[in-house]
Amino acid sequence: METPGSDLVTVYWRPGCPYCAALRRGLRRAGLPTAEVNIWADPEAAGIVRSIAGGNETVPTVVVAGTGLVNPKVRTVLDAVHAVAPELAANTRPSRGVRDADVLAVLQWIVVIALVVASFAVEAAGHTGASWAIDGVNLAIFGGFRLLRQRLEGNRAPDTSTRRGAS
Repeated sequence: METPGSDLVTVYWRPGCPYCAALRRGLRRAGLPTAEVNIWADPEAAGIVRSIAGGNETVPTVVVAGTGLVNPKVRTVLDAVHAVAPELAANTRPSRGVRDADVLAVLQWIVVIALVVASFAVEAAGHTGASWAIDGVNLAIFGGFRLLRQRLEGNRAPDTSTRRGAS
């Protein structure tokens, strides 16, 4: 069953493609209705992708109101939708949080790498205990950044009431 507006945006994807999964997840988070077509299950869809992607089956490929986008970012798709159907784009959640989360991810990795370097330097100086302490702080900071990014992206923290392996 298609949702209203899903005929405007078609996402061509294939199983096992991490880029497809990331784009589809991002579009769902943004609240954009889409039609999704697995090119491995639909030879006609694979032909459409080849016609857009210069003969290659590059996925994800997105068609917004007849315009093909090869391996686009969520922001690119939302901008394309806004250009042709502002009323549909108005119903999507703003992607500003995603951009803030991207900046935060870069900052996170800068801090984590700096602490790893500090840990090696402290250990090389013969202070093994201090190195372990820095590693612990690094893990705590990494987790904190991850939670902050999830909030910026509009995700809630994982439900801790369910246990691994429970069905």
